[in-house]
Amino acid sequence: MKADVSKKLGLFVSILLAAVIAVSLTGASSAEFSQCTGVDDNLFSCGYWSKPPHICSVCPCFGFSGTYALAFVWGEGFQTGAVVKLEMADRTITACSTMVLCGSCAFCTFDLRGASPGQWDVRLTNPDGGSDVLGKGFTVIGCLKYLGTEGIPKEGPLEQEPPAPPTVPGAKPVPTLEPISQDPAPIEETDPVPVEEITPVVPAPVEDTPAPEAPAPTTPVINEPPVVDQTLQLPFSPQSVRVGEKVELVISSRDFPAYTTVIFEKDGVKILYQKPTISAGKLTIQLNASAMAPGKWKILLLIPGEGRITLEEKLTVTE
Repeated sequence: MKADVSKKLGLFVSILLAAVIAVSLTGASSAEFSQCTGVDDNLFSCGYWSKPPHICSVCPCFGFSGTYALAFVWGEGFQTGAVVKLEMADRTITACSTMVLCGSCAFCTFDLRGASPGQWDVRLTNPDGGSDVLGKGFTVIGCLKYLGTEGIPKEGPLEQEPPAPPTVPGAKPVPTLEPISQDPAPIEETDPVPVEEITPVVPAPVEDTPAPEAPAPTTPVINEPPVVDQTLQLPFSPQSVRVGEKVELVISSRDFPAYTTVIFEKDGVKILYQKPTISAGKLTIQLNASAMAPGKWKILLLIPGEGRITLEEKLTVTE
């Protein structure tokens, strides 16, 4: 019975974890993100915005009491070093760790051991004092605690005494058997048997022969795909845009796998495009230069299984 309970519990936790990861990777919807940031839903600005914090949503928006919960907080105006808390009445749960991925997304871990089930407010506070609250943005769900045999009744259906057999008129009574005594029978003492002396036999000396040497272990060779940084000369068009201009930028001359990420970098500021349009021999993104300062911007491609590719030519942004 304990094995069945453990299997069912393990299956439930596996399905729940897969659902949480799937929902976490989905993130906020495009409509919510565009409403919060006011820019294209493919644009993530890291360390560039200086807006007051605003929380749009939390995903996943629930966790189980007595466990640790992982959640993504979506919005805008998040700064590095921000603190996320759960609040209900006079109780507060501070996130064990908060990692601000960019100005619109933070990844948090909450310790829900001892947390009361119900709806909690989500508060994010920046280092400069700016703060925002999402009312009833996270729900704590109560769950059962499996404590082994504790709480299970000691008497079950198999341990109950069987019912008495029905009586038949005229039948002879069944004799009652006396229980067998558990006391061991006494052991009779006997005279000891004399033991003859045995002369030890000395074995003949054996010449030492060297043991054969074991072959040296061989290390298996694992062919793993290379993950390196490389610089390539890939043509792209256009090579110059103005601040605030929205254009279609195309990178060509090679095939790009799915989930390729394009990064524009200048003076520590990074702008990411995570959902480009990929077709045969080219990659297309809808470039929004409203958040780009004038100057030369380096273009990087993050390709799964290959690593990072830096384009030799840089994008020129003019006023």
